[in-house]
Amino acid sequence: MQLLGHGSLRQIYARPPLDLGSQTPLGVHCVVTNEEIKNALGRLIADLEGALALTVKASKPVELDQATLGRLSRMEAMQQQKMVEANRRAQRIRVEQARAALHRLEAGEYGDCLSCGESILERRLLARPETPFCLECQSQREPKSPLR
Repeated sequence: MQLLGHGSLRQIYARPPLDLGSQTPLGVHCVVTNEEIKNALGRLIADLEGALALTVKASKPVELDQATLGRLSRMEAMQQQKMVEANRRAQRIRVEQARAALHRLEAGEYGDCLSCGESILERRLLARPETPFCLECQSQREPKSPLR
């Protein structure tokens, strides 16, 4: 994980979590072993926990001392703190999902949708190895956006 200027984190989501060390073009069928999945999930958990550790200070309540911050600066700091906390919540959820995926892998149930029981597409598992749902079931679980 790299840090950018002023301690901001590069988004964990920017890189595919299942990095097998080789480039596989989309549409090409590849076979991924359980050991590779286990290693990728372990790396994902480590990356997310590292990001969570680095953002502890940024998620602390904003100091309301007017001597150190003006009104607009305080409002911006509070907004930033809320965004950091929302990102931390999403990262904690992904850590929990990755740990659950490791348990499913050990139980021989990895790759099956927890909702419908069908197999999750390999491309989806390569992109999000922690996902518990196939794309169709995940789409049904997400709230519909008014812009769609």
